[in-house]
Amino acid sequence: MKYLSALVALATMLLPGRAFSQQKKPIEHDDVSRWKSIEQPRISDDGNWIAWTQAPVTEGDPVLYVREASTGKTQVFPRAANAVFTEDARSLVFRINPPFDTIKAMRRRKVKDEQLPKDSLAVLTLSTGALKKMPNLKSFTVPEKWSGWLFYQIEPGGPEAMKKDSSETASPDSTKAKTPPAKKKSTKKAKKENKENGYRLVICNMGNGVMDTIAFVEEYAIAEKMGRLLLSTTGPGDTLPFAADTFFDKAGVYLVDLEAAGKPRPLFRGKGHFQQLSLNQTGTQAAFLADTDTTKARVKPWQLLHWAAGQDSAQNIAGNQSDFLPAGWGLSEHERLRFSDDDTKLYFGMAPPPVLNDTTLLPEEIVNVEVWAWTDNRLYTQQEARLEQEKKRAYAVVWHIRNGHFVPLNGPEWPELRMQDSRNANL
Repeated sequence: MKYLSALVALATMLLPGRAFSQQKKPIEHDDVSRWKSIEQPRISDDGNWIAWTQAPVTEGDPVLYVREASTGKTQVFPRAANAVFTEDARSLVFRINPPFDTIKAMRRRKVKDEQLPKDSLAVLTLSTGALKKMPNLKSFTVPEKWSGWLFYQIEPGGPEAMKKDSSETASPDSTKAKTPPAKKKSTKKAKKENKENGYRLVICNMGNGVMDTIAFVEEYAIAEKMGRLLLSTTGPGDTLPFAADTFFDKAGVYLVDLEAAGKPRPLFRGKGHFQQLSLNQTGTQAAFLADTDTTKARVKPWQLLHWAAGQDSAQNIAGNQSDFLPAGWGLSEHERLRFSDDDTKLYFGMAPPPVLNDTTLLPEEIVNVEVWAWTDNRLYTQQEARLEQEKKRAYAVVWHIRNGHFVPLNGPEWPELRMQDSRNANL
């Protein structure tokens, strides 16, 4: 009898809960599209401003929120992301994306990528709420430990820039007076901005608003603690379709001291490809990889160049024929160049020769198979997922700047290497 009473009481307690659970709406696939995630949280150095992005979990436009801690006031910016506070906490720099639905619809119509709407750069003055926008953004950089400057690259204009200038169309002349013959247009073609030639780099002084444009910049880097800029340019070409600084009239690598009124210093002048530009924390040393070969070799003969304050130009310190390299190996273009915090060491990468395709074979003669075995250290799915990463794998080398010694730090036998952030250890 006691057990029966207990069962009746238990059933009475469970029935309302079960009835309530039956009223809950099950989660459907469409519900996921309404979910949001908080991303890219930021806080200013003075602690008075915070920013974060709220983005759809699946696809759609992000929303940027900027909140002032002292007043609780929040500003909202649709389609904005990648916000960065300046070091002096005076401005917030972020990217504004074109509407997601617009881009998606244009791609369905097979619109070319160069004709799609571009991102915009936005600079928000935190004290006044003033917002300034610049179109056709490619990338931007805000110094973390010094303020007053903003660097950004822009792409050629989208559909608007491709429209024909109405001023070039002659209007009817009611007087029917004879006009002098038109001057012949120059046959020289303007150099195009693209991945190979580079894009214009804009250096903005945020204090006075003065801007300087450098044409056809391939890559650039800034010093961590001082106002120094290192850049590589392919030169202006025969004709320049936009206004730019005339000092950078030749291809090469230049060092710009933003705190001095002097001219930029050319560290290397000459045509070539330059990658992995790097500065030490104070901008008194620079390093970069250079390929000046004109034979279009499939394996590029990279050279490592280094410059220090007091030198006239960068010096070649290593190449694919250096003694410290294993036979057939070369310098890696994929490994970042890094200086130690004490400025006594430079770290770079070396890599084995890449596997090249046989260009003499016809497409039908190329065998494309997947080979794997249970004895492999990794599952085949993992090997496939990491294929591109493995192709770019490099092994660390340290150059001791004071005595000029090179020390390889790892290789295929011990591929993984971790070092302290300062990289000051004597290796």
